[in-house]
Amino acid sequence: MQTYLEAHYEIDNPQACVYRAVDIGVYMARSGKLLADAEHHRDAFLNGAIAETIKAALEDGGWPAKVIQDKIAALAKDFNIVCKWAERVNRTCTHQNSTLITILSKHKEEMKMNQFGGGGGQFNSQPKDPRYPF
Repeated sequence: MQTYLEAHYEIDNPQACVYRAVDIGVYMARSGKLLADAEHHRDAFLNGAIAETIKAALEDGGWPAKVIQDKIAALAKDFNIVCKWAERVNRTCTHQNSTLITILSKHKEEMKMNQFGGGGGQFNSQPKDPRYPF
């Protein structure tokens, strides 16, 4: 997914943008599932880690709350990395999809202008005044 999101594509080609938008939709769904699964596994791990850390703290005669928090954060480090990566991939999909919608809207307006505005279509059928070339 990461490689696809970093790849360049032809923004001047409307069909390439449509294909890219379809693919981004698939990756958005997959990355959303990945994020949900990663958070689920992290939360399941943390439930056990919290209990074990508090038990260890009590056996040692008590630890400050900050030490307990840091210990739990250190234990969940790998899970947090996966969660953050999945969240970034999902957010990147969202932003790329929004950008593609904007680009496709631009292409649509350009096609309208070419058909009606500058190509002698029905809205531009009157002869041009030579004094005003635009």
